[in-house]
Amino acid sequence: MSPPRAKARLPALLVGLVGALSCGDGPRGGPAWSLGPAEACGAAALVYAYDPDGDGIDELVRVEGELREGTRLVWSGGAAPLPAHPQRALAVDLDGDGRQSLLLAVGAGPGAAGAPLQLLELGPAGLVERWRHPGPRGQATELRAVGGEVFLAHFDDERAVVGGFWSPDGLRAPQRAHMGMRQAPLADGRRVIGRLYGEEPRSDGDLRLLSPDGAEARLPSLRGVRALAVANLDEDDAEEVIVGDGWHAEYGQRALARLRLLDGPDLSEGRTIAVIDGSYAVLDVTPVGAGPEACLLVHASHSASLLCRDPLGWAAQPVGPLSEAGNVALLRQADGFAVATADGQCRLRPLRRTRSTG
Repeated sequence: MSPPRAKARLPALLVGLVGALSCGDGPRGGPAWSLGPAEACGAAALVYAYDPDGDGIDELVRVEGELREGTRLVWSGGAAPLPAHPQRALAVDLDGDGRQSLLLAVGAGPGAAGAPLQLLELGPAGLVERWRHPGPRGQATELRAVGGEVFLAHFDDERAVVGGFWSPDGLRAPQRAHMGMRQAPLADGRRVIGRLYGEEPRSDGDLRLLSPDGAEARLPSLRGVRALAVANLDEDDAEEVIVGDGWHAEYGQRALARLRLLDGPDLSEGRTIAVIDGSYAVLDVTPVGAGPEACLLVHASHSASLLCRDPLGWAAQPVGPLSEAGNVALLRQADGFAVATADGQCRLRPLRRTRSTG
């Protein structure tokens, strides 16, 4: 069960080796990024982005209505009611034609107790159901694109989460983990699994690395994991893992909104890159770009922030207040990116490179 919604407030960010509160040049002279002023973009409980015509420019999709009372999905070509609570979304090219669909996982949640898990596709035919999983807990915890495939993780019973590569026929290469709500396959076939809790009720969760041969290793982590991302943040070909690992059952007193970076062949080399004061958890992380110039768009329980490297380490730029009930989306635009946040109202901020050095 998610913690109760708390009033959003701007964070104080404690960022590893911070210079100034802006996204500046990377350690080797990477580009600087700047967030522009916010503009209103309509009523929205949640926002998503996808590219339906393949031109490289994303369209903004909004969830309108109260999450506890019923919602509808609104896009440029129409609107449709959502049959259950929206949980996860993914923009993905399903047939290789260069045009994206928006996959939306809906299921049990406020206003939709007992609803089954469904995967809906927003595409040329509008909003259609692609898959349904009846079960005691209709909740998707992960939906991501990996190597041209769709990876889905969802509760298979009250506490076990199964993750695998989705098709309308079901999941390929499924793996189950007790409370393993965050899961991320790596390019080499290994899988990182972040557990919210351990086997005992309300015990600390952890982070694990599963190999294709079934071998399992513990990775450095503080406690329970609520955020997990994979990106290439340096100049080699190896992937890095970014994890929010400070969750605790007593979240009001003991949880920590800590963001860690894991690197190395076995992902055992870790460093803390941010602790977001005023929040009790990091909820989601979206990489912006790749390599030394990459930034991280971070949604914490009370805020959204942009973290980029500067000559002293990592620096932070607040996007704005944001509660756990809302979300943040990254949109590709003709002249850069835009960051959209939703928490009843949609706000859109341009994200532009301000300079580039060689």
